[in-house]
Amino acid sequence: MLAALLRGKLSREQENMEDILTSTVFGVLQYLAPEDGLLPFLSEAVTLDGDRPLAHLTSDARIARFDFWPWISEKGCAGCEPDVLLRLDPPSGRLVWVMIEAKYWSGKSSGEDSEPGRPFDQLAREWDNLVHIAGDEADAVLVYLTADVGIPQDEIEASLAEYRQKRQGLPPTICWLSWRHLPGTLGGDGSIQRDLRALLAERLGLHFYRGIRPLPIVTDEGWRFTVSFRWDRLASKTADWSFAAHYAWGRGVHLPLRWGFSP
Repeated sequence: MLAALLRGKLSREQENMEDILTSTVFGVLQYLAPEDGLLPFLSEAVTLDGDRPLAHLTSDARIARFDFWPWISEKGCAGCEPDVLLRLDPPSGRLVWVMIEAKYWSGKSSGEDSEPGRPFDQLAREWDNLVHIAGDEADAVLVYLTADVGIPQDEIEASLAEYRQKRQGLPPTICWLSWRHLPGTLGGDGSIQRDLRALLAERLGLHFYRGIRPLPIVTDEGWRFTVSFRWDRLASKTADWSFAAHYAWGRGVHLPLRWGFSP
């Protein structure tokens, strides 16, 4: 599936399906060394308070469980189907259960409801099940993975609010992580890492702002300046016009400029 996505062999609708992206990316991370893929990626997950509860995991942490789309329905909880469920076993310290809810261009599948009892908001519902799985012997972290460039604060706050309203105890540890973090955290220079970086950063545009590239130095002399002007009169007797300018010097710099107007 990685090759099909990278080479543009899927339809636009298929490319926008978050399950395909999830299975492709985490299918690769499942078989890479944890220190080259999964652990540095998860270390970027951040709470609304700015904490990074998974940043402490060292490279020798073992991935003891890696499940895709498990159906979970703990006693007293509304059922849920997170995208990925992980159990991380560090050589020292407590076990960590990590549940990942992955989105691409969509938001949460369910929001809070007014009914008393069990949380219904998607993230609150998943956290409700996750703390039952972790119990007292392990830590629990819920990761909301999206394509955003900044933390979706309103969505996470709504999930926290419903859980606090309907459950007692410690507040949920819900973190945000972006697909855009992965290209910069992926370690190693093997072909599969290069393909995964190319898929996310180049093919899908899932990267953070990388700055302005400097203009190339022009060494040969001469420059040219061209102007084009277009006027279209429509049947409705309105008029559109556009003005385009293009100038260049040497062989390396081409800067198009366009203006338009519709009365």
